[in-house]
Parts: sequence; structure tokens; C-alpha cells
Amino acid sequence: MLPTRRALLLLLLPLAAAAGPAPSLTNPDFEGDEVGKPPKGWELTPFSREHGFRVRVSEQRPRQGKRCVEIASMSPMPGFGAAGLVVQSVPAEALRGKRVRFRAAVRAEVDGAWQSAALSIRVVRPEGRPGHAADMADRPVTSGEWVRAAVAADVADDAERVEVGFLLHSMGKAWFDDAALDVVGKAGEGNTPPRRLTERGRDNLIALARLLGYVRYFHPSDESAAADWEGLAVEAVGVVEPARSAAELSERLTELFAPFAPTLQVFPTDRPPTAVKLAAPRGEATRLVAWRHVGVGVRGGTPAYRSDRVTDRELPGAAKLPLSEEALTEPGEPFEARLGGGVSCRLPLTLYATKDGTLPRATAKPRPASKPAFFVPTGDDRDTRLADVILAWNVFQHFYPYFDVVKVDWPGVLREALGTAATDADAAAFHDTLRRLVARLDDSHGTVRGSSGTVRCDGALPVVWDWIEGLLVVTGVEPNGADGVKVGDVVKSLDGRPAAERVVEMERLVSGATPQFRRYRALQELRNGPPGTRVKLELQPAKGPAHTVTLTRRPSDDSPLRGPSMRETRLDRIREIEPDILYVDLDRFKVEEFPPVLPRLLKAKGIVFDARGYPLVWGMLVPLVTDKPLTSDRWGQVVTRFPDRRDVIVKESDWTMRPGRPHLTAKVAFVTDGRAVSAAETFLSLIATHKVAPIVGGPTAGSNGGVNVYVLPGGYRVSWTGMRATKRDGSPHHGVGVLPTVRVNRTIRAVAEGRDELVERAVQLVKQ
Repeated sequence: MLPTRRALLLLLLPLAAAAGPAPSLTNPDFEGDEVGKPPKGWELTPFSREHGFRVRVSEQRPRQGKRCVEIASMSPMPGFGAAGLVVQSVPAEALRGKRVRFRAAVRAEVDGAWQSAALSIRVVRPEGRPGHAADMADRPVTSGEWVRAAVAADVADDAERVEVGFLLHSMGKAWFDDAALDVVGKAGEGNTPPRRLTERGRDNLIALARLLGYVRYFHPSDESAAADWEGLAVEAVGVVEPARSAAELSERLTELFAPFAPTLQVFPTDRPPTAVKLAAPRGEATRLVAWRHVGVGVRGGTPAYRSDRVTDRELPGAAKLPLSEEALTEPGEPFEARLGGGVSCRLPLTLYATKDGTLPRATAKPRPASKPAFFVPTGDDRDTRLADVILAWNVFQHFYPYFDVVKVDWPGVLREALGTAATDADAAAFHDTLRRLVARLDDSHGTVRGSSGTVRCDGALPVVWDWIEGLLVVTGVEPNGADGVKVGDVVKSLDGRPAAERVVEMERLVSGATPQFRRYRALQELRNGPPGTRVKLELQPAKGPAHTVTLTRRPSDDSPLRGPSMRETRLDRIREIEPDILYVDLDRFKVEEFPPVLPRLLKAKGIVFDARGYPLVWGMLVPLVTDKPLTSDRWGQVVTRFPDRRDVIVKESDWTMRPGRPHLTAKVAFVTDGRAVSAAETFLSLIATHKVAPIVGGPTAGSNGGVNVYVLPGGYRVSWTGMRATKRDGSPHHGVGVLPTVRVNRTIRAVAEGRDELVERAVQLVKQ
């Protein structure tokens, strides 16, 4: 059994003899609570309450005793990223310097993507300093039966408190019972400290990276399919890096991978052995087995993407496998590749299998775990950091669908990221290493979030800004939060550093398919940070001398796509801006709020729809503004069967949106810019392709198609575009976006005067 899985099982066992007591949780079993009321000692977070979640004590099938606690989503569409979180805070004084485990019984009633239940733990430190956290993103609970679950974290020496919680993602219901908080060891136990890579060590890890990807994703043995590759990657770093020669490297790689690929050959490139050719066993019914990836299925990934072992035919008594949609070839000649470090490999990509499983069966045993039993992978551990680079790089190497559009030296990115990860001081520093790696994808869906021990970014400055005429300009100010700041002020510097310098620096850490979206995301990230932290701004007003102000970041409910809850100064979300001409900000309507405004839209003679953001109501709107069917762009599911994106198959599809009733008779125009991404681009592309109405402003973000997510050891969530999207005529969408009919750029003067030039131009169009 591999180390991470072993550690998880141990987390669920009774407390080890060496572990000490932890402060008792208040009301861990809910037995003294009143049914139907919130549990005493636990609190539903304000964010969860605002998004329609409810918590109450229940008598419905408790795990023990007579009561449990229930979290339910009461909203039919709680919104992207919404979650019900019920927390309890424990003083950290007695836990400092220790590894703690929060455990409970969990069951769920969920149906659909992103819906699940989990436990969470977060260490809170002064002034927003990094504290460890975990939330089971790699192993969410979807079972209707009770499951024992646990999460663990290291408590820093200056920690103020430890927050533990019950979590329901998206929609449905979840129940929790029999909770406890334990001490299971010392903080940091098992961590390897930072150390520079030697050139030999880097070459060794590059060879490990390539081989791990080949075996994990393309060798279809039963043993490989059942392996914990994340755990193996963390363990393998310490085994492979010290190899002193190609011969020693090949021996160590063979030892690591033989339990999962018994016919794998790893050898010094200049001394290849005779190739092993597989033959079907005589006298026994066989079938062929190979991997088939639609996108790729990974830990914590999106259900729309999957990785299946497929077969050419079923065998009586054998485990069921999907039948391949493409012809499978006989094992024949193995796949061969140079790995680096002076070694190469040979590996069959198709195997024979009987009713008892794939052949040949592995006889080698996995290496015993070298990490302690209660080791918790975090970015504070050098081995985990290097493993995360290897795992993330691999998933893009084989499955990112846009390397033909994005020109990047991807092997060079691996070499660079390994070197940085080896010397990163902690999880927070490594967070930026991963961000730089993902940034090289030029993907507006590319993000790195949710890591354990990284700097909190759930706070934001009480201003918003935009890059206008080559300057950073304030476009919105929160009431009672930013004295001395006015809309239209130019931000000359942040904490004494020129604004342009800070923006360019941040752009190296964010991914975007187009310059406009990369700039937009960089400007968001400059606002974000730990709540309570302060930033000094040097401002140049439109009139008067420059001056400085110091602003404090406030708690925020940012989400990856929708952005900050605070917005730039705009008109009311629906407003008559001239007689019979309405302005409608689509980004500020929830789905249930849109139908009541339809009577006003039907009476209008002209309507300007603002799509600068991520509107959720477009599916209700588009059928009302067209009198003909609208066919979408092309969506391509990428089918991968061979390594290094060789001979991929793109299966394209589209869909058609029919006209709806009632039909709007008003003349309409749309306003957009570079912040419109993904679903926003889907509907704007319908408008543009079929010439439904003019679009005013700037090009959109240039990334569309379903997002995939991979949860790496340490809790880092890496996301990217998992499919190919092209325009209706087959031309690229990625890196291009939806282009406006009428290009309009903002000016500082208009912002300072409270005018919106994009809306003004759109009004002119609907009046014509």
C-alpha cells in the first residue's frame, strides 16, 4: 500500500498511544440540542447563510445516539462556488506545534457535479499569515451511508485558533455526527527542508516525471489502475533524486514502478536490452485492455471528464470494463521514449487480460513508506512540492488541448519549476511556483487555489480599479471604507512601488489566454490578500496634488470566475437611462430575480445589456432577443489514447437555442470587455455569430469550454480548460475571444466624470 493512502487509513484509526489530548469540542454529538434548531456551539457562516444554506439538528438516521446535524441548500441555484459551512473555533494555545486531526461521521444526499459533503480544518494565525488548512477536496463524500472521515493540519507556534467545520458543496443535504478533535503528532513531522537541486538530481526528477506520466495514464494493468499515484510521487522524489548515474537511475525507477508495470523496461539509453514482446496465453480466453481518456479523470476532477480502461470484448466472469469506441491493437511492439538523465523506457500500452485480470501479474511489492504514519502532505515539505510539480506538469503534458495554439517550451517549464520548488521556503512560496507554471498555459481558466499553508486571499481592498490609458485608475469605492479615494483617481504606487511595476509582476503569476484577461485578473489579485492587511496607495486626483492613503483589506466572497463582490461604479442594475431605453446589468441578477423584470423589458423601445462579467441569466435572455434558431460554437471533447498528445481524437458537437416567447421588440445592444469569460463568451458568441445585435466594448477573455480541476497533495487545486472550443466557422476561439462590433476604450476623464462611454455608445446604437 502506498504512503498517502496508508496515512489516510491511519487517520481513521483510534488515536495512537503517543498522541495527546486536544481541547474538547463543544457539543460534538448534538445529543442535548433541540431538534429543528441550529446546533449549540456551531455557526453557519454568513456567506453560507446569504447563499441559501440552513443548518439544524435532526433525528434522521443518526450515526450514534438520537441526533445528528443536517446542512441543506434551500436555494434552487445557490450560485457558482456556493457552499454551506458550519464551523466551530477552538483556542490554539494548547495545540501549537502539534499535528491535529478533526474527524466525524458523514453522509450525503446529493445528485450532480460539484455536490458533495466534507470536513474542513483551518489554522488561523495573526495578521493573515499562512496557516494550514484541509477540506477533503481530494476525497469528498457522496455516499448516502455513514462514512468515517478525517482531515489533519499542523498548528503553527503563533496560531490563534483552529477552525473545524462541516461542509456541503453546492446543493443537496448532508449529515454529520460523532465529531472529535485529536492530537496525532508533531507539526512538520516528516517534512524535508529546502535544498537546491544538483544538475544530476534535476535530470533524475525529469526522468521520474516522464515515466510516472507514461505508466499512470497509459499502462493499463490492474495494479496501475489501483495505485495511489499522488502518494507514490511524494515517496519517489527521495528515492530517485540521489541516483548518481544512468545505471543507478534505471535501477531505482524499475524498483519503484515494477509493482505496477511488470513488463516495463527502464535502461541506460546507450545499453538497450532486448525488447519484451507480450503474447496471449494459450488455452485461456483473453481480451485486450487499454486506457481511453476523455479529457482526463483526476483526483477532485470535473465529472464531465473521465479516464477509463476499455476493452475489445467482455469475458464471462471478468470485471466489467467499457467497450472501446475505437479499435484496440494487439500489444505488439512496446512504446519507447527517452526519459532524460541518460535513461529510456519501453512500456506496453495495451495488455492481454483473462477473467482474472491483466497479464502478466506483478510480483514485486511496493516500497515501504518512508514518511511517518501521520505525515500530512503540505507545501512546507520539499518532497511534496517536487511531486506536485511532476503531477501538474504531467496532466498538462498529456491532456492540455491548446499546445498547438499556445507556443511554450513545456519541457523547459518542468526544468524551471523543479528548481524553484526545491528551494521554496514554505507552502506560500510554492504557491507562486505553481502559479507561474500554470500561467505558462495562457489559459483564462488556469488557476491555482485552495492550498494548505498559503497566504489567505479572502480579503480585498475597498476599491476597484481598471487599466485605462496606460494607468491604474480607481473605478469604484466602497462606502465608509476608503476615505480620501475618489473614482477617477490614478494609483501611482502601491506600498512605494510603481503601479505599472506591480501589475507586470502580478501578470507573471496569473494565466490568461488574452492580454486583456491576464491584465484583468492581475488587477483583481492586487486587490486581494489576507483580511486586515494594509496597503499604502499614492494617488493622483484629476484635480489637486498627489496624496497617500492607507487602506485595509476587508473580508470578501470572491470566487474564481465571478471576481470580487464589490464592483466598479455602474448604473443601477436596471434603469431607464433615456425615455423608453433601459440599461440592464446582467451580471447583477440571480436567476430567480430575472423573470420579474420581463414586463419592463417588453415595454422598452431600446435596451442596453451589460455583459461585463459572468452573467448567470443568459440562458433565459438569449431566446427572447432572437426570432431564429441560434447554433452554438463547436465543442470538442478530446479523446487521448497515446502519450504526449499523439494522435488525439477531437469529437465535436454543438447545440441550437430556439426562439422563445415573449419576444422582445426593443432594439438591443450588448456591452462587454476582457473580463467576460467562459459561459459569458458562449452567449456573446451566439449574438456575434448570428448578428443578433451589436456588441460594444472590447474583446472577451478568449477561453471557453468546460473546466477541469486536479487536487494535488497539499490541497493545491489546479484548474484549466479541459476541452477544445472553436468558433462556428472552425476558426480559433482560444486566445481570440468574441470581438466587438464597435470598439470603444474607456478614458480617465469619463471615469472621473461618472460616465460610461461603452454604455453611451450602445445607447446611440439602439436609438438609430
